[in-house]
Amino acid sequence: MKRLIILNENLRLIFHRLIRNTKVDNLHYFRILIGSIFIGRIKNLSFLSELPHSLFRPNILNFTNLFDAWPSVLFFSSLFYLNILLGVCVIIGIKTRIAFILIGIIALIENGFLYSFGKIDHGILLNTIPFVMAFTNCGTKKALFPDKIVKSESLAIAILAIFVVFGFFTAGLEKAFVWVDFDIYSSGFLSWFYASYYSIGRTELLAPMVLHFPWWLTEIMDYTAVLFELSGIIFLLINRKIWYAYLFIACIFHLLNTLFLNIGFEIHIIIFATWLITPFLARFKALIIIFPILLFFDAVIFNLIAWLLTIGLGVYGFMNHCYWPKTERKLTNINNS
Repeated sequence: MKRLIILNENLRLIFHRLIRNTKVDNLHYFRILIGSIFIGRIKNLSFLSELPHSLFRPNILNFTNLFDAWPSVLFFSSLFYLNILLGVCVIIGIKTRIAFILIGIIALIENGFLYSFGKIDHGILLNTIPFVMAFTNCGTKKALFPDKIVKSESLAIAILAIFVVFGFFTAGLEKAFVWVDFDIYSSGFLSWFYASYYSIGRTELLAPMVLHFPWWLTEIMDYTAVLFELSGIIFLLINRKIWYAYLFIACIFHLLNTLFLNIGFEIHIIIFATWLITPFLARFKALIIIFPILLFFDAVIFNLIAWLLTIGLGVYGFMNHCYWPKTERKLTNINNS
């Protein structure tokens, strides 16, 4: 019984630490940013209806097994225009909570069909954002028809942080079994690079420099990438400042991917924006326009600019303590005095 009490107390402390480390203010501005980005990235999946039915091979756990073939053009077009309407509702604040839930459901439906080819992509993490935002108070301010205030906001953001570190962990765990082989004649990083460089034509920015990398540098890159992706939960649990440091390192990690592999991972910018960019939106409202414009483009140069801007905000935030909640900063100042 005593052990159960101790375990319960430890879990409670961990829970409160997660809440404290991941808390974010001014999410109503972030709602407008997310809505703008969402509308710009909406795609009409009607082309799936034109594919041969022989390509419809969903995973056994995919709900699309309820279908015998690809749905009609009308089905996908209806989802497309409904998404646009819901995106507008999010931006101007019309029952934002309901709009986000519907956006999330539609995203699950559309991705269910997209993944019926047998591949699950990195974009799956982005599908968690609507459901997380639905349980925050982002729709209670700057809204035409505001939502009621709920007490689940901090918990929802903490869950998003858990999703982030879990996503990194699963990616790092898979790499660990292949990349950490202590074999100087093989490289996980180079296996990605050569396939992208010669087969896909990703030869922009600093990609040609990789051809001249020494073997020991690529080995270090293999091991540090695995270590970084596996250690996220540790950074999340230590304290708030360390968690933001991990996000900052993650931005640099993805910046290097953009420079050397020409893989933008722009969807991760949107995820990291929850913590790294939201604190600045009330002060620099132009970011609500700048970021969607950058992320609307698929060109690697725009992804590069978006990552550099995010990293710049990260440096500015640490220097000016912008990432700490106002009440926590006041308590820190009182203690220091």
